[in-house]
Amino acid sequence: MVGATKYPILDEAFLPKMIEACDSDFERGLIYTLYYTGMHGSCLIQVTKNSLVKEGDKTYIQWTRPKTSKTMRCLLPKDKLPAIKIFLDHPKKIIQGYNFLIKRIGNAAGFERISTMTFRHTRCIRAIKDGYDVSNVHHLMGCTSDVVFRNYTKMTEDQLEESRIRGAKGMELTEGLKAEVIKNRGDEAR
Repeated sequence: MVGATKYPILDEAFLPKMIEACDSDFERGLIYTLYYTGMHGSCLIQVTKNSLVKEGDKTYIQWTRPKTSKTMRCLLPKDKLPAIKIFLDHPKKIIQGYNFLIKRIGNAAGFERISTMTFRHTRCIRAIKDGYDVSNVHHLMGCTSDVVFRNYTKMTEDQLEESRIRGAKGMELTEGLKAEVIKNRGDEAR
């Protein structure tokens, strides 16, 4: 099972419900920014329109994590850019203001315990489910691999070992690799 104990695991219906519960393009831009980037609240209060980087027909949002000083970057969907730009153009609030707003939108959408960290957790889980190796997700999220394992994933021992082997070999898990997982676990009977 992929998931963490502190934050709810949000399915595909999460984003449409959250967007439907928004009262303005500013709120929709906030939700899209969090959903697609998974950035920390401390980064959210620092991004502006100047954080957008255009390369050809693609637009990225770029920010620096204060804790690690890592520069992070995320490709944004073209159809979401108008709302994201409205959000980025607004005067910034303190993180508690964003969390209050996110919680209000989440409650209106039928979700409990929604915060900026819920979006971060969801982004991490989506990356793992989309095929990123667990050993590489920390690069995407801008944290150490230990943090990813400890805070953002709760996987079975088999899933963790499969992901490690896939990452080490740079390939999909084949029957041969499955046998290697079983061998590494010392559980030939499985």
